[in-house]
Amino acid sequence: MNFKINVALINLNEQINFIDLEIDNQIEKCKNSIDVILKSVSEIKKIVLKSGFKVDTEEIQFFKELKPQFTSKLIYYNVVYKIEMKRPNGGNRILKKYYNNPLCGLISQGMLQMI
Repeated sequence: MNFKINVALINLNEQINFIDLEIDNQIEKCKNSIDVILKSVSEIKKIVLKSGFKVDTEEIQFFKELKPQFTSKLIYYNVVYKIEMKRPNGGNRILKKYYNNPLCGLISQGMLQMI
């Protein structure tokens, strides 16, 4: 079962890379990436419900190593989407001030470790 989930993770990474290359608008990138991630999470949920875990170590590996790779991407793109949606219209000085403000909060929360 973990093999199928690893394949789903590889496919997800390929789709996100494709979105990153094809779309210039950051908000659209995030929306499309979130959609793809949610579909992948739904797919792995079906795999887990259908196959189950054969041994405890497989279950531990899934929840400790595999699932966080999906959810961390979802959290990352949600945070970027929220930052971009609240971005003010203005010159470079206003944008610099805006981007520095949320980044300070994210550093304290440890969110920038995912970047």
